[in-house]
Parts: sequence; structure tokens; C-alpha cells
Amino acid sequence: MALRIAIGTDHGGFEEKNALGKFLVERGYAPIDCGTYTPESTDYPIFAGRVAQAVSTGAADLGVILCRSGNGMMMVANRYPGVRAALAMKKATAQLAREHNCANVLVLAADHMIDEIGEVVLAWLDATFGGGRHARRVDLIDGLDRLTVSNLPTARLVRFGQSPWLDDINDRMIASGELERLANEWNIRGMTSNPTIFNKSIGHGVGSYPKQLASLRGRGASVEDAYEEMVLNDIQRALDILRPVYNRTGGDDGFVSLEVPPRFGHDEEGTVEEAVRLFEKIDRPNLMIKVPSTPAGIAAFERLTALGVNVNVTLMFSLEHYRDVAAAYVRGLRARLAAGNPTHDVRSVASMFISRIDVAVNKEIDAKLAIAKDDEEREFLQAARDRVAIANTKQVYAEFRELFFGEPFQDLARAGAGVQRPLWASTGVKDPKLRDVLYVEELVAPYTVNTIPRSTLDGLMDHGQVRMNAVSEGLEEADDLLRGLEVYGIDLKAICQKLQDDGLKAFADSFDSLFETIGKELTSG
Repeated sequence: MALRIAIGTDHGGFEEKNALGKFLVERGYAPIDCGTYTPESTDYPIFAGRVAQAVSTGAADLGVILCRSGNGMMMVANRYPGVRAALAMKKATAQLAREHNCANVLVLAADHMIDEIGEVVLAWLDATFGGGRHARRVDLIDGLDRLTVSNLPTARLVRFGQSPWLDDINDRMIASGELERLANEWNIRGMTSNPTIFNKSIGHGVGSYPKQLASLRGRGASVEDAYEEMVLNDIQRALDILRPVYNRTGGDDGFVSLEVPPRFGHDEEGTVEEAVRLFEKIDRPNLMIKVPSTPAGIAAFERLTALGVNVNVTLMFSLEHYRDVAAAYVRGLRARLAAGNPTHDVRSVASMFISRIDVAVNKEIDAKLAIAKDDEEREFLQAARDRVAIANTKQVYAEFRELFFGEPFQDLARAGAGVQRPLWASTGVKDPKLRDVLYVEELVAPYTVNTIPRSTLDGLMDHGQVRMNAVSEGLEEADDLLRGLEVYGIDLKAICQKLQDDGLKAFADSFDSLFETIGKELTSG
């Protein structure tokens, strides 16, 4: 497998970074382009951070960063755990950085190079760490990480490449400063909304909702107008609070998701029109529009990607759902690129629902156990309880890595396109006998998002233990488990499709209930 080398720059090394990417490809390496993707003035910590995080989390084997002097880039990179970034302007220095310091990130001063950039990079790549006394000293450097980094579970998630988003939103959280505190102190980097959350908050008179409803009632507003005014106002305020996260991550995080109404779930044209309308009306670059992964929704998502609309594709349960969505994202990017539009300004997540899978599969397992006549079958089925959702997620993540870090995506990556990150949704545990943070602790992986319900987030911060690349552990065992389900007559694909169908109906019911609540409030005065 080709060595993966994350490369990044600010505007000061834009041309050199692009040339270096081609140089590395020609020599059999696999560059991962972390930006910037235009020569416009930008902020170097964003791109140094992307490269450093890729190396820190194992998403890249090595990293190369370029800017005019290299100093700022090196300062940023060396704040990431496990990163040893060294500045070099000539071959001899780069070689020593590898031989003596085991530098895994090379920082180049584009305006002050003594030797050619390609020659300096090759000298560094061809060198070998000397070990011996140098190993002792590198161990001392790495030991500093344990003393200086935050041990908050959410901070560890971020260092390990996963973005914690909050599965909650309401007026009180926004107005009280709680959301800002969660972003600044607990590393919450985004959030999702849904009609059930709004219905509960509005029905219980949270925050300023009663006052807003009284004003809307006095103006004779319709239910639809009241919904849009209250909900869009909350979304815009949350987006503004999270905008600093969006800015400092170069548009990778800081998002708030808002759904297209469920009446468009099987209407491609209607979904596109409504998504574009909401995206333009809310007018914030860190908005994501939620679109269901129905056939019509996937077709709409492809078109929306080509139009430059950020999309959170929801209600995914199976590996087949994921493959269809990921393929649509790639097609949408290619269409956008073919039309002469940039790809670096589009973001998307693919939301895989987790806990509902175990609930549904456990019912099938219990039914099979009730009639099982074979000890081997009973033993397998009992061991499979509460393990299928995580096994399914491991397969999805392996598919993600193969697609987005394999050769087929690399032309898009070189054109500035970002990967579509898998998002783990419905990660609150339904069974009280299970560990309450199970679907957080076992699903840590680079380039992913976990939307965490508030109660689960509190549990994570109290007693959560997270480890790097947890999703990548035990993939063979996961494959065996899912094959075993098929052997014993449990059709996971059919279960997942029913979960999607039921989920879309439940979403529509939640929307109807929200409108009913608003209607009652508008007429109660």
C-alpha cells in the first residue's frame, strides 16, 4: 500500500503544494490534500491543523506542510499529540529531522528554500530513524503529550479525529449561553435538530417560546408560518454561535442541521426546491440540510451537492444505504467540478443510525432463540445480542476508508473535495442494562461525527473512556458475526430497510405532532 502523506498549506505555498502533490503521485506515494484549495488569503492554523490531525490519528502516515516561513505552521502542528514537526529548508536538515528526531511532519519554508522542495521531501522520506539514544529522546518528547493535553472525553474524541455534535436544540440553550459554553468548554462542534426536540420544547413552554407564540397569535400567523419563524430563528442563532468553530476548522465543523419536511421524502424535485429555499433563506455557510436516504432523497442529494448545498443524509441503516449515498456524493462532486465550480466549499455527512438496529435485531434473535434446537445456534444468537449495530458500523467505516482514501477519489481530493464523513446517529442506548455510552466509546474513528443526545453526553463527560480507532478494531469478527446472522436466517438488509421505512413514517408523525402542538398554542389564547 502506498505511503499516505497529508499535505497542506496556506496561500503562501499554494502553487508549491499543488506541484508537490503531483511530484509525490509520480513517485508512488498517496498524497492527501488538506488544502488550501485557492490562492486567496487564508489562515495557516486551519491547514496545519488538518495535516497534524491526520498524522496524529493515523489517517495519514506522514505529513508535509508549506508556508512562507514555516514557523507558524510548525507551532500549530506540534500541539497535536504524537506529532513531531520539524522545519527544514535543505536536504541535510530534513534528513537529520528523520534520523535523529523521528519527525513525522515536515514543515517547509517556501520562500527560503536552499534546495528544491521535492529534493528536500525525498531526502526526508528516504531517511530512517536511527533509534538508540535518539529513541530515548523521542520518548521523552512524546511523554509531554500526557502532561499537557486535556483529558476531557470530548477533547479526546476531537484529538482522535471524531467531532462530537449535540443531538438537541432549544431556545433556552441558545439564549442562556449554554450552547456557547458547550462549544468552548466541552468541544461540541455541531448539532442536529428534529421535530421531536422542537415539539417537546415548544409544548413545555421552554425559554421564550410562549412569548413568541403570543406574538404570532396576535398577528394571526398560520401554523406553517409560526413553525418557520420559530424554528428558523433558533437555527440561525445556533449557527451564529457555532460560526467560530466553522471558521477555525476551515469549514469542517460548526454545522447545524435542519430537515426538509417529510412530505418531500419521496419527491426528488420537491426536496431540491425546498432544500435550496431553506439554504438561501437561512443564509449561513454552516447550515446543513437534512435529506432522507430514500431513492428520491439520494437523487436530490446528488443534485444538491452539485449545487453547493451542504447536506446531512439521514435515515441510513444498512451498508447498502451507505454505498448508495456515498456514490451519490461522488457523482454530485463530479458534476459540480464539470460545471466549473469549486468543490472545496461543499460539506456533507452520511448519518448511520445505530441503536435502533440492535433493538430490531434483538427481537429477531429472541424469536429465533425461542425455537432454536441446536446448542451452537443458541450460543451464537445469545452472543450476537447487542453487537450487531456496532458490527454493521465497522463495515460501513471500512467501506468509507476504502472509497474516500482509495485511488478512485483522489482526483477529486486533488481538486479540493473533502470526504463525506460518516455520522453516527441515534447513539443513545435504549437498553438500561447496557453501558450508557456504549455507542460513543465503541465508535471512535478519524473523519467521523457522533451526534450525542444530551443525557449520553453527560454520561460521557462523567465516566466515558474513549480510545483511538475503536471502530477499526475487530473488523474480521464483525464480518463473521454478520455472516452468522445470515446463516441463521436473520435478514439484516430487510430489517434495515424496514427501519428506514418506519423511520420516515415516525419522522412524518413527529412533524404532524409538532404542527398540532403549535396549532393548539396559537388558538389557546
